[in-house]
Amino acid sequence: MASTTPTTPRENTSPPEQSTTPAAKVVELTGLDTVMDALAVAAEDKKLATQLYDDLAGIIKARMGTAEIGTLGGQPVVSYTQTERIILRDKLVRELHPDVARECEDIIPVRTFRLLNP
Repeated sequence: MASTTPTTPRENTSPPEQSTTPAAKVVELTGLDTVMDALAVAAEDKKLATQLYDDLAGIIKARMGTAEIGTLGGQPVVSYTQTERIILRDKLVRELHPDVARECEDIIPVRTFRLLNP
């Protein structure tokens, strides 16, 4: 899963006369070969672990149905609760109130870390 934190913008692929962002800064990672190899393995392990977790939790959720607490030997071991949350459906706001939506828009820098050759 990619992590997102604020950063500087990436290189713009527009022609040079239209570019408003600087080129991406490059740093050589010499000496981190084993770290990169381990990171690639960890990324794959994370995918498998996430899938396994989701599958196992799915089995338990199916057994629980609408119950909120699951027990083993009478001891509570899992909870599966439903809550309500307020969400803003931006697509609907844009359709019903496009001027308000534009007024509330903001562009923020986001820094994304991802393996390029996993």
